[in-house]
Amino acid sequence: MSPTQWDFPVELCCRPMAFVTLTGLDVVYNAVHRAVWDAFCANRRADRVPISFKVLPGDHEYPKCRTKRTSYEWYIPKGILKTGWMNKHLNLVPALVVVFYELDWDEQQWKEKQSECATRVEIVRQSLQGRNTKVAVVLIQKKTPLPPGEDVIASERAAALCNACDLSGKSLFVLPHTDHLVGYIIRLENAFYEHAQTYYYTEIRRVKSHKEFLNKTTHQMCHVQVQCKAKFLAPSFHVDVPVEFDIYLKADCPHPIRFSKLCVGFNNQEYNQYCVVEEAYQKSDILEYSSQGPVCLVPGKTRKFTFKFVAKSEDVGKKVEITSVDLILGTETGRCVILNWRGGGGDAASSQEALQAVRSFKRQPKLPDNEVHWDSLTIQANTMIISRVPNISVQLQHEPPALTNEMYCLIVTVQSHEKTVARDVKLTAGLKPGQDANLTQKTHVTLNGTEICDDSYPALLPDIPVGDLQPGEKLEKAVYIRCGTVGTRMFLVYVSYLISATVEDKEIICRCHRDETVTIETVLPFDVAVKFVSSKFEHLDRVFADIPFLLMTDILSASPWALTIITSQLQLSASMVPVDQLESYVENVVLQTGESASECFCLRCPSVTNVQGGVATGRYVISWKRNSAVESVPVVCTVITLPHVIVESIPLHVNADLPSFGRVRESLPVRYHLQNKTSLVQDVEISVEPSDAFMFSGLKQIRLRILPGTQQEMLYNFYPLMAGYQQLPSLNIILLRIPNFTNQLLRRFIPTHIFVKPQGRQADDTSIAAA
Repeated sequence: MSPTQWDFPVELCCRPMAFVTLTGLDVVYNAVHRAVWDAFCANRRADRVPISFKVLPGDHEYPKCRTKRTSYEWYIPKGILKTGWMNKHLNLVPALVVVFYELDWDEQQWKEKQSECATRVEIVRQSLQGRNTKVAVVLIQKKTPLPPGEDVIASERAAALCNACDLSGKSLFVLPHTDHLVGYIIRLENAFYEHAQTYYYTEIRRVKSHKEFLNKTTHQMCHVQVQCKAKFLAPSFHVDVPVEFDIYLKADCPHPIRFSKLCVGFNNQEYNQYCVVEEAYQKSDILEYSSQGPVCLVPGKTRKFTFKFVAKSEDVGKKVEITSVDLILGTETGRCVILNWRGGGGDAASSQEALQAVRSFKRQPKLPDNEVHWDSLTIQANTMIISRVPNISVQLQHEPPALTNEMYCLIVTVQSHEKTVARDVKLTAGLKPGQDANLTQKTHVTLNGTEICDDSYPALLPDIPVGDLQPGEKLEKAVYIRCGTVGTRMFLVYVSYLISATVEDKEIICRCHRDETVTIETVLPFDVAVKFVSSKFEHLDRVFADIPFLLMTDILSASPWALTIITSQLQLSASMVPVDQLESYVENVVLQTGESASECFCLRCPSVTNVQGGVATGRYVISWKRNSAVESVPVVCTVITLPHVIVESIPLHVNADLPSFGRVRESLPVRYHLQNKTSLVQDVEISVEPSDAFMFSGLKQIRLRILPGTQQEMLYNFYPLMAGYQQLPSLNIILLRIPNFTNQLLRRFIPTHIFVKPQGRQADDTSIAAA
């Protein structure tokens, strides 16, 4: 015999590809059709789906489908596979026939075109002569289609065309002939490939179902002779524990077979050398049964081969997968037969549905203890290599919740319980990855707790070297976290180290790790309330130019821990000036939960032009820290932007000088200052309304003229008649040039009541301020 008789046929040497035929394309005389065909077949890169395309006429005759057998009782096969079967299904019988047709959605003669397209599809179906080949339609269009759902006419006509051609919506495609033709073609290819896969899966199930009609007497060639199943003993192996798995083999042939070699292949080929069983024997011994043979299979019995190997440290976190099982009959130097199973084995010719049905009705006989039921075995062809179990403890100490913008201290304590030195210990600490991006931008971590983190600091500190750990040794590391916003965050503390281990007399270096996660809530340390009041402590919704007013701040602690207010600072804008010297009144004040500290500042806004939305007041800066924080922890500065205030001008300002209290039947001098705030001369009418509690001397009614920017003084002597909190005589002012100027405005600036003490008490009592 010539050597060429042993060569594999072409069908077995090429890469199998899905066979798809394209009809309706005139690639000779139609330039658009030629461009479509070139996009399908020219410059096909390796990353495109494996499809073999061929252009055929719509009425092309495909190989006829023979009548299906209902019984194989009298059928005697001449071999395992017909010589032309693979060529027929690779090159002659398509998995999908695609009908190309030029048709736009706004076609004027839509009904006629729809009918013609349906006729072409029907001709293709008739030429397939009962095969299960899929049929699809591609409409070549001149315009780029609108997004799905926006073109109502296209949706309606697409549904009508699918109905006329007896197609599902997934089998109708649109191909716009635009500059992006290749991109559309690649999308079509992927859809064609899915249809082709569905066809081939259907054919596989149909072919498998034939096995139910076979019998072992006359159809021995059509039965699988040797079956194989691989099973790892565990899913979850540690790198310091040998990886173990079993290979189960079962022969269904009439005689025992002695194989020469069993090899297992892995995705990491370095493990292949450890998983080989080999036997040397003479050619005449192949069919002789020997109970001593390492790879001898007895018909009907399941044989188990156990393998064991040590995984490599670099494979931690990776899958180790059995990619092939080879069973060799004969010698590799001479002639041999190699049975190959891809993956973890299995019976490639069995029907899964039929197998499940057999299992559900068949009672399995009892076998000896060292044998197993073949059908009860499951294939487990891969396992995961995981790191060695760490022998260290990691403890986290902190005082939740965290306060916004503080340097929150998280103390990490690591203690080694290993019997040897833990080398190259590394710490990773910070915000656990995978959380909201806004949290990542507002979370900063550092090991230096003596200064405030800015935005340049990361949210996670990876692989911080901390040296070696002796057995039993303990180390502490302080990690400082600054959270710029409130909310819940998950923090990760990950400790890794190297340790030497001996596995199956082989020394390996294992990287172990232990991680701890902690959820920390971040809350506001305090709330700050700000209000504007008059010199009489009455609420102001607006202030008057150049008239003093009071800014009051109230700091309410919302922290569950005691806070120390180091100091406070009022930073005024250019439009505000202080009346008195600005200083902090809450310096070194300690606030418990729910307690508050208040400050009052006297300010004045000089004359300004009308500003839309009010005038900026400035900023209120509070410097604080936890009361329990160590001295080195930096002070946190919280900046509160003060609200804008509406400033209005007032034509006449009146203020009063009078004692803080009066005494019955003793003279009480009162001096009123009237200041003209306008650029005009003001004619002023002044009158004083008496009070039952006072007699008074002075001008009861007067008209005077006040020049721009000047002031006039009015002096009165009030004579108290009764003790208590008494109403003063009322000062009424009318500006003749400004009729809408009311006394209601004046009452904001001058006192209306005063406390009068009884007569005869000469002691220097505590003064009570006039209201």
